[in-house]
Order: sequence, then structure tokens, then C-alpha cells
Amino acid sequence: MLYGGRGMRSFLLNRKRKGGDEGPRRLQGRDLVRLVFFEGVAYLNGTERKTKRLPRRFFNMVPWFSQLLRRHRSCPYSKILQRVCPRVGDGEGDSATLLSQHTALHRVYLFVRECLSMVVPLELWGSDHNRLNFLSRVRNFLSMGKFERISLAELMWKMKVNDCDWLKISKTGRCPPSELSYRTRLLGQLLAWLLDGYVLGLVRAMFYVTESMGQKNALRFYRYQVWAKLQELAFRGHLSKGQMSELTLAQVMSLPKTTVTSRLRFIPKTDGMRPITRVIGADAKTRLFQARVRDLLDVLRVCVRSSPSLLGSTVWGTTDIHRVLSSITPAQKDKPRPLYFVKVDVSGAYDSLPHTQLLEVIGQVLSHVQEELFSVRRYAKVWADNHEGLKKTFVRQTSWKTLWRPPT
Repeated sequence: MLYGGRGMRSFLLNRKRKGGDEGPRRLQGRDLVRLVFFEGVAYLNGTERKTKRLPRRFFNMVPWFSQLLRRHRSCPYSKILQRVCPRVGDGEGDSATLLSQHTALHRVYLFVRECLSMVVPLELWGSDHNRLNFLSRVRNFLSMGKFERISLAELMWKMKVNDCDWLKISKTGRCPPSELSYRTRLLGQLLAWLLDGYVLGLVRAMFYVTESMGQKNALRFYRYQVWAKLQELAFRGHLSKGQMSELTLAQVMSLPKTTVTSRLRFIPKTDGMRPITRVIGADAKTRLFQARVRDLLDVLRVCVRSSPSLLGSTVWGTTDIHRVLSSITPAQKDKPRPLYFVKVDVSGAYDSLPHTQLLEVIGQVLSHVQEELFSVRRYAKVWADNHEGLKKTFVRQTSWKTLWRPPT
């Protein structure tokens, strides 16, 4: 859900399907049925030579999806956004003023809820019970952190498949288990598309979604006009420091094709914006450098684990804070005395960090282990999750070579 903020032009339902002789055309009901239940977004590229006829069950769905498209095209998204999520101020001011003008999560949900109510026909929900259940999942989805995910099982929880008449070939007769399983899968496909294609696309079209430095993985929603102004101020301030300079068109054209480029974005802080770059199209030399820096970071972590005194009074998170407080609790009980807590932050640390002194500090840390051997292991971890099934992740493990044990 991160980033976005490009407006409704790139919204999925506003895209056109590439055709043959007739050229690009607007989506129709049968196109939306194919997009949701068969080919996905790839259908919009028109790569299929001959379109097959829709099966009877899906052909009967076309009127409801045609109605969804008509309601979408007549929905006043901008007016709803302005009424439910009004901009605070006129979008002008300094960076500190604009940073506080992010939209509250509850208002983002109200905007999405009203759009869903206006666009999706009640017949597709099947019942108010299903509609309210889905809206509850949407609210939970919007409140999730950067790395959180929602599974299809959570999306289908407490959904009543038999309420959806559009899933049935015939409204009468018994429903064998195989037919019920097939209807459940189709309803899951629709709900997954509504969340991933409609809700997520709508949020990314109307808001710029980003994490912030002060709230860890919590997400912020900025109206794209506010974010554009914030980004402009951040670019201007970043260029004024002299660390980067703007290139002319002639200079850009003269660069070799092998030039490594980086994409610059900003993360909101309490009183400013932190620049983050990501290297795109790195050459072999750059990739080798990145791999060595990653290995160096792993080695430093091993040194810190074996000698915590290297960090001095630094603490990482609530666990370390609890450990430090526990160590002074006995003395405080015997002889109570005032305690003073000080939080120190270096202003512009990333911009003003002296690299020469940084290398000296790292050299001092590594001077005691230069003759030691370290082992960097990379392996895949596979496990069975009770809710999401089989999952895997890739793990890096660094340790002293003599102390390393294979993972269990």
C-alpha cells in the first residue's frame, strides 16, 4: 500500500483494454468478469488472440459488473474526498506545518466505505451481513503496519456464500459440497479483487501512503497536493545543502548508458524529511560493494553481541531499557534518589556525519578481531503456518566460525 498519490488516471477501472483494429477501449462488464475471475490485470494488455466465450455461470454475472462500472463512472470521488477528508489549511506553509496535515486513518476508512457503498451493487455483496464483514476487514487492513498482511482466510471469515445468488447457476436445487467449494472460491476471488484492485488502488490514487520516522511501521496518509508541496520543499532544502546538484538536459544526455542511478524519496520526521535513496541498475562493482558492506554490518553485530560495552549506554528498544532499569532497581530500593532520563538526538546526523571519524571508530572495533574468522551463512527457512499454510523466508546468520552451529 506504500506510496502512490498519482490521481485517478491510473486507477484500474479507468484503464482501457488494448484491442486489435479498434484500438484501446473502455472496460465493459464482460471485461471486468474476465479480469476478476480469469486472466487478471494481464487481460488489459489484449495479448489473447481469440477471446473465448464466458461459461454460463459467469455470463449471468455480466449485468452486475456492468452496473458496477456504471456506478463507478458516475461516482463523484473528488467531492466525497473533499467532504470526508478535507484538507487542513490551503496547502501552503513551511515543512513543519505541512507535516502535521496528514489525514486521520478513520477518515480514510470513511472515504473508502462511502465509495464502496456507492459503487458495488448490493447484489454482489449478497447481504448486509457480508458487506459489513468486508468493511470490517477493510478497516483492519488500513490500520495495519508496513510489513503486515491480510490472508484470504481472514477476508472470507464469517462470509455467507449462500447469500450470493449471482454465484449460482440455478437458484433452486440442492448444493453438493463440490459446488459449495467452487462458489466459496469465486467469492474469495471477488473479495480479494475488491481489496487489492479497488480499495488499494483507490487509496493509492487519492493519497500518498508512507511510513514515518517517529511511528516506526505505522503508515501515514497524505493528500497528494500536500505531499507534492512537502516533497518540493524537501528537494529544495536538500539541493541547498550542496550535497547534490541538479543536472541540465545536456548533461543528462551526455551520461553513459552504464551510469548507475538512484531513486530518491523522503520519509517524514518530526521536524523535517529524511532522504532515502535506492540504487537502480547497479553494476557489478556496486553490487560487490553493497555485499561487502552487508557482511561488515553482520560482523559488527556479532562483535556487539559478544561485547555489549562497545555500545556504551546505547539501548535498542524496550527490552534493553527494561534490562538497564532492572539493574538499578535494587540500589534504588535501598537508597532512593532522584533519577533523570535524557533523550539525545543528533540533528541532521545522516547529513553531517563525518565519514573519516566513522571509519576510525569501526577500525577500533575491528582491531581486536582482525585475526578471527567469521562464518556468514545463508539458508532458506520453511515452516507451516496454522492460518496461511506453507511459508518460507531467507535468513542470513553470522557468527564466530568456531562457535557456529547449524540451525535447528
